[in-house]
Amino acid sequence: MVNVPPYAASLNWYGCWYGFRMKGLPDNEAIAEANRRCKISGKAFARTYVGNAEAPLVLSVAVDGGASRLKRKGTEEWVKLSLHGNWPHTHLGGLEALYGRCPYYQHIIPGLREVYMDLPATLRDFNLSVHRWLASFLQTDFQFLHPESEQAVMDSVLMHKILRRGEEIASMLSKELSVIDALMRFGPETNLVLLGHTSLSFSI
Repeated sequence: MVNVPPYAASLNWYGCWYGFRMKGLPDNEAIAEANRRCKISGKAFARTYVGNAEAPLVLSVAVDGGASRLKRKGTEEWVKLSLHGNWPHTHLGGLEALYGRCPYYQHIIPGLREVYMDLPATLRDFNLSVHRWLASFLQTDFQFLHPESEQAVMDSVLMHKILRRGEEIASMLSKELSVIDALMRFGPETNLVLLGHTSLSFSI
C-alpha cells in the first residue's frame, strides 16, 4: 500500500483519511487506505487545487525528470524534487493572493512557509511534511467536541447539532479543493465537516 499522501490533499481525501484515523488506524495506514479509496495515482501525488471550485488554481510540484515520471507506479516513493520554475515561491504567492485575507491564514501559512523554504529532498518527504502540518489542525479523538467524556460526545442531540453545523460549512466548500481551502476559511471547524463526511462513510 502507498503511504505517501497527495500534495495538500483534497477535502474529500481528508474525509477518508479522517475516518480511518477515527477507526484507530495509525497515520501511515490511514494515508494508504485513503489513497486506495480515492484512487490516488501518478500525477495526483504532485498537484492540488485551490481557490475557486469552478476555475481552480492548480499548484503542481516539480520533480526531477518531469511529472510524467510519476506515471510509473511507485515513483512517488523516491522521486526527488526539482526547483524548476521556482514553484515554492509561486505556490506561496498563490496561497497569499487567494487566502491572505481569510481568518485563519496567519495560523496556517507559517508551517507551510517553513516547509517550502526548507524543502526536503524527495516528493514523499515534502508531501508528508505538508500533511503533518495540515493534519495538526484536525482532531481525530473527539476531544475538540467535548472535554468531559467520549460518551457525552456521542449523545444523539449533541451529534445532531455538530453534524448540522458541519453540513452548513460543507455547503460552502468544494470537496475537490485542497483541505487548505477549508482550513484557511474555517480553521478548527473543518473538523466538523470531516466528522460529517465520516458519519456517512464509516460506522463509528
